Amino acid sequence: MSENKFEFHFHAPVGQNIANVQQMDVHLDKDGQIQVMNAEQIATSSSETPKKETPQDKVSAAIVAVNEQVHCEPSDWAALVAIMEDKGKFPIGAYSYDAETINRVCGHDVTSDTSIARSIFFTKVAGKYPCWRIKQGEETRETPNKLSKYMEIGRITTQILEA
Repeated sequence: MSENKFEFHFHAPVGQNIANVQQMDVHLDKDGQIQVMNAEQIATSSSETPKKETPQDKVSAAIVAVNEQVHCEPSDWAALVAIMEDKGKFPIGAYSYDAETINRVCGHDVTSDTSIARSIFFTKVAGKYPCWRIKQGEETRETPNKLSKYMEIGRITTQILEA
């Protein structure tokens, strides 16, 4: 048995998780250069069945769509969080997890746990989507516009999740 050891360092974009490498073929060429090939990424035929979309793919797609279609303030993401909680996609009240997930999917910081937790969405909006409404006594000149934005976030999110 050889005592030679290989040390591998995996590098990926920030936020990408390398959870498991099942098989890796490593070859040394004639110049002693290492050639690495990840066997999981090699297509064996062009008639390979397409990858089935997972629920997490839909969550990510919804986050991306909201980020691209709605100009969200950091606190506006609370509307998406509320829907994800209602649908069992996000744990209830885990705003650090929610913000980390949203920011990772968007590729940069668009919200924070504090912004979500302190959002007027949680203090001024009642009901479940699509029946969100401003609570009685919480109306201001800004709440109609906020509710309209929240409804748009809700429409985009549910449309993707239910597709």
